[in-house]
Amino acid sequence: MLNQIGLTNQLSIADILDRFGIPHRRNRCACPIHGGDNPTAFSFTDQVFYCHTRGCSGNTITLLKHLLNTDFRGVLGYLGSNFQSTRSVPRSTSVRQPPRIGRTPKWEPIELSCLKSRFREV
Repeated sequence: MLNQIGLTNQLSIADILDRFGIPHRRNRCACPIHGGDNPTAFSFTDQVFYCHTRGCSGNTITLLKHLLNTDFRGVLGYLGSNFQSTRSVPRSTSVRQPPRIGRTPKWEPIELSCLKSRFREV
């Protein structure tokens, strides 16, 4: 599943529109979500879109959810079966471990004489 999520970062909205055969020019096209006839109503960048007619917006996953008429899980299944990821998403290595119950750290008293030598008196 992580490969599919990483794939959405590589997959642009223009790639999705090309895959579905939706003509577009200069990051604009008729809205593929609501089927409008205005050829400049739907504007997009690589990862986000906005429909100026209906006001809907989103990212690549949101667009695929509308085009496929499915949910998030269906989009991940579609991405996994139709696209190949060229890189894998690394797993996070900084996982916080829960504190251990019953083990308290042993505190040792600090000698104040060593601190006095570092600070001068006012």
